[in-house]
Amino acid sequence: MKKRKSAAKFFDQLKNVTKELRQMKPGDVHILSVNANYGNYQIIIGPEGGKEHRRDLKIDGEVHHLFISTNDIIPHPTREQVLRNLKNMVIMRKLHVHFHDLNGDGEHVMDDDGIFAQEYINLAGDAGKQLVMKAVRDRRISLAAYKIVQQDILKALAKKSEKRN
Repeated sequence: MKKRKSAAKFFDQLKNVTKELRQMKPGDVHILSVNANYGNYQIIIGPEGGKEHRRDLKIDGEVHHLFISTNDIIPHPTREQVLRNLKNMVIMRKLHVHFHDLNGDGEHVMDDDGIFAQEYINLAGDAGKQLVMKAVRDRRISLAAYKIVQQDILKALAKKSEKRN
């Protein structure tokens, strides 16, 4: 079994693509607004705290769609799923997201308010209800959505940074 390379903390990844964050002082608070591919977000980066000088991150925003199947929670369906007319999937539309990452590491998210979808399109019948309930209960939706939002933000900021240079 291969060892997974540890990824940089989410805040460190944000610093790599955003010049303003590299210049932050320990007591500074910074707010970023990001219009990205899968949604729109506001990121509030708090002051440094604790022994390890971590920064508190809060992300509020809206994700356009999430597609839930028995195997995955993804921002867009695969080609195979489209060819099968999205059979056995549940589409969550207009999701409001609220994530609070106390460590800024991208791994430990508090999602009490988490995710709220305005609309569900159930193409999986009775199994679809169970699929969503199980994903919510297991926190799969929250964790998958947080990873999707992180990558979406990083890609949008990197693209914006490239345009500046």
